[in-house]
Amino acid sequence: IVFDKTGTLTTGKLEVTNVITFNSNKDKDLLIIAAAAEKHSEHPLGQSIYKYAKEKFQNELKEVDKFEAIPGKGISATIENDYILIGTKKFLDEHSIDLIGLNDTLTKFQKQGKTAVLVAINGQLAGVIALSDKIRDNSKEVIKYLEKMNIKVYMLTGDNKTTAIYVANKMGIENVISEVQPENKADEITKLKDEGNVVAMVGDGINDAPAIATADIGFAIGTGTDVAIETGDIVLLRDDLSTLPKSIKLSKMTMRKIKQNLFWAFVYNLIAIPIAAAGYLNPVVAAACMSFSSISVLLNSLSLKKMNLNPVK
Repeated sequence: IVFDKTGTLTTGKLEVTNVITFNSNKDKDLLIIAAAAEKHSEHPLGQSIYKYAKEKFQNELKEVDKFEAIPGKGISATIENDYILIGTKKFLDEHSIDLIGLNDTLTKFQKQGKTAVLVAINGQLAGVIALSDKIRDNSKEVIKYLEKMNIKVYMLTGDNKTTAIYVANKMGIENVISEVQPENKADEITKLKDEGNVVAMVGDGINDAPAIATADIGFAIGTGTDVAIETGDIVLLRDDLSTLPKSIKLSKMTMRKIKQNLFWAFVYNLIAIPIAAAGYLNPVVAAACMSFSSISVLLNSLSLKKMNLNPVK
């Protein structure tokens, strides 16, 4: 089972924890510009920055003249003739922004499991905004239970390796696929399938939809985006990961009941048909046996309602 990180293993409700400014910029000015630029962003990071600044400086946010989102990298925007770039270190590198001396700051945030968003204004680095995402309360228990079921667990994320490993270690996940662009998530699923694995993908966002569709079984979080929900083979209606192992357990129980039902149906017929063919089976008894066969299959199926589907405690 491959889990997307943000919004699936974590709550997806990121909080701004640190604001660092460069080139004489002030925290307030940086947040106002970043929030204005991120207003139209659909990414959880952008929405969190916008929400944080809006609560602090609601009446001071500016209007965006131009906006463009680059999936997996960041955004570009124009605000009052200022050209704004917000995104990853790689994204700003591609635009020739001078990031000398920034590595120590980014490494510190990464080791703390935080995601660093870089902001550049008119070709100069203006600041770094660090955000932290809370791990879902029962994520660790769910991972542990899945491993007890002999299911190998992977975490798939666009975060850098250091941050990804930090988060994975907190949940007990050994297999981490990091620094994956949104358009490449499906390719990672294909690689795992090519290795001979039966692969399930669990996600909630627009970027997860291709990977969910590529997997043998796609699980969509019910509180996620419509695209992910439409793509998923199974939709977890509650915003609770414990429903995932429950669904797997229920599927195994259901298959067991199907096999039991087929067994008893064939046994009745294998015994009764030769006796009937030989003329030794009274039609009344045959009808009663047939009815009892149907009733036994029905009762066996209904016993699923009494099964314990609460593997995570």
